[in-house]
Amino acid sequence: MKLDFTITFPYGFRIGAGNPPHMSYLPDPVFRRGGKIAIPGSTFKGILRKAACIFFNKIFNTLETPPRSCEPSELEKFWKAGKTPVFFSLFGVPKYKRGKIQVLEGVPVDSNVRTWIKPGCGINRKTGIVEEGHLFHREFVCPGSSFRFQIAILEPLSEEEWKMLLGSAYYSPRIGLGTGSVPFTLKLETEIPVPRQAEEFYKSLRKGVGI
Repeated sequence: MKLDFTITFPYGFRIGAGNPPHMSYLPDPVFRRGGKIAIPGSTFKGILRKAACIFFNKIFNTLETPPRSCEPSELEKFWKAGKTPVFFSLFGVPKYKRGKIQVLEGVPVDSNVRTWIKPGCGINRKTGIVEEGHLFHREFVCPGSSFRFQIAILEPLSEEEWKMLLGSAYYSPRIGLGTGSVPFTLKLETEIPVPRQAEEFYKSLRKGVGI
């Protein structure tokens, strides 16, 4: 089973390619796959995982202690202690355990998605003075751009796992995405039967959530 989502950015955003050019007059590009702008699936899975950590008690209405961060060492510690098992059964544990979901790469709804180049400069944090030779140019995706991505369900989910998945998606716009954690809106395009305890999140996602 795959869940189809549409994510829309009312503001400009960027996910860097990870290999900025050495020459300052060349723009630092956004992430592309095969020459086309995309959002890595791992990026959005990380946002879902972070939303699950931060909003765990709101999703389940409990006072349980979730992982304090999504750092591998913190997740490993909680997993080995047997805490919040639903979190780890859904998302997995880096290097130890595969989760039950896979987030596929997001692609633009409009194949002609536009970008712009924004100049900037490096500031010395101690002096507050512009650093010599630290002019840079970064590429951003234009406001109003929408992307489609899918979440593949690799194994059947329990009722609690459904609630965690849809709950973390519901709260994900509060985490933001890309440089500066840009807010977004999110809509679930797939009509599916879900357990009763996850219906509230499901209905909200079908309408669209976010700013």
